[in-house]
Amino acid sequence: MNAKVFANIEWNGKSATLRIDEATGTELIDILEIPTTNYELDKDELEIHDYEKLSFLDEEYIETVTEFDDFTGKYAHKCLSDLKYFSKRKLNVFPMNFHSKETLERYNFFIDNNNIDLRDVDKEMVKIPPDLFYQLNKMYHEHEGASIDSLNYLTEIFVLFAITEKSKLIKTTESFSFEFTFTCEGRNNHILVVPWGEWEYFKNDAFYKCYDWIITKSEEGFKLETLLDVLRQYFSSLADISDTEDFTPSLDSILKRILLYETKLYFEQQNKLREEFINYQKMELDAKSSVMKNLLGLITTVGLAYYGRIVLLKNFKIIDKNRDIAIIFIFALIAIIFFAFVFWVNYMERKRYYRSLRKIYTEKFAFSSNDFDSIVEKPTFLRKQWLHWVTLSIFGLITLGLIYFYW
Repeated sequence: MNAKVFANIEWNGKSATLRIDEATGTELIDILEIPTTNYELDKDELEIHDYEKLSFLDEEYIETVTEFDDFTGKYAHKCLSDLKYFSKRKLNVFPMNFHSKETLERYNFFIDNNNIDLRDVDKEMVKIPPDLFYQLNKMYHEHEGASIDSLNYLTEIFVLFAITEKSKLIKTTESFSFEFTFTCEGRNNHILVVPWGEWEYFKNDAFYKCYDWIITKSEEGFKLETLLDVLRQYFSSLADISDTEDFTPSLDSILKRILLYETKLYFEQQNKLREEFINYQKMELDAKSSVMKNLLGLITTVGLAYYGRIVLLKNFKIIDKNRDIAIIFIFALIAIIFFAFVFWVNYMERKRYYRSLRKIYTEKFAFSSNDFDSIVEKPTFLRKQWLHWVTLSIFGLITLGLIYFYW
């Protein structure tokens, strides 16, 4: 078998038909490693149906596509983790080595948060990462000795779905095209109208380099939202984006400037957080102080009431039963329970304050959770408050005992 067997290939939707004899067809099936449900072999014809784990003559299939939903139907369900590329020059398959989960999750983030109007095509169907076509083009260059314009075109198209503020599918009776918009404040927006099939529309892979820059920087710890915002602001500052080039050096410079500003802002916010922590600690100290002061006041009040009652009673002995004295201690027990309740209410207020403060600093000011927790400690109900609870418990038990004793 040689590459000439693919000269008369015919495409029917996503299926490829080759005019070859049964022996050659069997040999090709063995090379492709496709299951029996994905092909039909006759004496002089082999029909290969679309297989999610195989990239088979994609550049020839793409040339036949006239409907965007047909195209997305073929690639939206590709199994990237197990995908293999077939080289018709080397007559063999080669693994494409995708990190499929991370690749899809990152790209899905962009699609889910972008304004994409595809008319009758489901938005979920464009969740095809541009890395797929970029990697395919690399495989063609490596194994066939040439890069394919249509694959670079698709790479750039699916990058633009991710990085532009608005994407739109425009259909006519004979063809379709894509409209991509970068918003520019105070002047006309940048709008790219890209007709389907004009494979040489993009002169290079500049947009993919921008996308790859975002992915690379996100792996260094930057947020995808921040990086995407940097990219869009940069494009909005350009006079024209039709003649693209490698923008990544400029993006690095912008990010560096942002980091210098953010570093200064970070320390300002950190100082402010420390002030908030002082207020937070004051709330806790006030709560503890209030409980102790109230408890001391209760002891004084009960002591005076107890002494006054004894003075009024003639021939009263401490060991004598007296319900009036017991009632004094009942009120004292109620007060202790009330102090415990007030302490619990104060704890809930501190907890709400902590959560609100944590949400503001971790989400709005981009503090890491560990950074925030190193400055502000989460409020606790029992841990580190054990002395107050032990004190309240001891006085509560003593009061219960005295109630029982005098009743």
